[in-house]
Amino acid sequence: MQMNPDMLDAYRESERAIIQGRPVWASGGFAIAVIAGALGGLLLLLRKSAATYFFIVSFLGVIVTAVHTLGVDFDFSLVEILVMVLMPLVVAALLIWYSRYAESRGWTGTSTHDK
Repeated sequence: MQMNPDMLDAYRESERAIIQGRPVWASGGFAIAVIAGALGGLLLLLRKSAATYFFIVSFLGVIVTAVHTLGVDFDFSLVEILVMVLMPLVVAALLIWYSRYAESRGWTGTSTHDK
């Protein structure tokens, strides 16, 4: 993460704990989620059915990151928890659904939809 000490000081203690104490496996999960999600989006734009598999991998990366975030002792409000944990999971799940929907409609690669 590209963050200088002044930016880090602006965060609350609980937010700094998540950033500074993130283990390698959680950072790896985040990297996998971002890279696989970006590749899935690109493949979807290129109308490739393989996008679904990349979105599934991205979803798994989001789960790994969420596990770490939920394991940190924090003082976040319900809204902050929903934004940091639930929203990425929902978005990742919707991308999987949409890529499968696009495939069923014949918008990508192979289709199971009768034309």
